[in-house]
This record gives sequence, structure tokens and C-alpha cells, in this order.
Amino acid sequence: MSGFARLAGQQCPPQEALALKRSTSPRARRSRRCTDGSSPGITEPYALGGAGGTVQRMDRSPTWPVAAGSLALGFAVAQATGVRPLGGVVLLVGAGWCATRWKERVGAGRAAGLVGLYAAAFAGSHVLAHAIGAWPSVAVVSAVVAGGSYAVADAAPARRAVSA
Repeated sequence: MSGFARLAGQQCPPQEALALKRSTSPRARRSRRCTDGSSPGITEPYALGGAGGTVQRMDRSPTWPVAAGSLALGFAVAQATGVRPLGGVVLLVGAGWCATRWKERVGAGRAAGLVGLYAAAFAGSHVLAHAIGAWPSVAVVSAVVAGGSYAVADAAPARRAVSA
């Protein structure tokens, strides 16, 4: 089946479907009709999940890299510039972005728990730095935050434990 599929599994004439694709935005194409009155249902060929497959959207970007990366980047900015509040701004932006995504995915309670983990990791990194050094401490707490956010918010729903 070509990339021009209709909901009924049939196709618009290829020239007509291609003209619709070139002349309109994706949102407008959803409401357009072929000359026979049917819906073109245009999809991109590379987005099909195999012959007759379905189109899968990537609405969910993972949060664990941002959560872990913002801890490391915040420390790097503070250390490189000598302005600790500037590193704090990086932390706040990263935590805010993640908190928004976490709330959408797992609800306010678990999102608050993840923000608490993030804040505890930030505070704990200062204590841990006395024992193992600054960068190793940042690496450890970043890994903990990455693991926690992956397990709670980023893992596939089938892998998450469901509480009754």
C-alpha cells in the first residue's frame, strides 16, 4: 500500500492525493475530501508501521535526560561562571519543564514526588560532594534522578505497577 491511505483502506487517485498533500497543511488535509467525496487520509510513507501499519505519533519526549542533564548543566554553569544563581536558573528551568510533563503523565501527586526527588538530589549532591568530590557527586545524583523519572514517568505504561 502506498503512503496515501484512506480510512477505508482505499486510495484517492495518486495525482489528487499528491496535489492535496502539496497544497495544504496537515491539519487542513484531515478535513479535505477527494473528488469522489471520500477522505484522503494522507499519511507519510515513512511513518507507516509496515504494510498496512498504523501511524504512530511521538507525543511523549522522555523527561529523564532533561532531569539529569539540568542537574549537571546547572552545576557546570555555576562552576564555569562563578555565579551560583545562574546555575540555579538552569535548575529551575529544567525542573519546571519536567514537572509540567510529569504532571500530564502521572498526575500531580507523583509529579510532586519527582520534584521532591529532584530537590533532594540537588541538596544531597552538596553533602555527597564532601565525600567523593563535586563532579562525581553530580554524576551520582543525576543518575538517581534519571532512574527515578524514567521509572515513574517515562517507562511504558505496561511496565508501570498499577495500584488499586
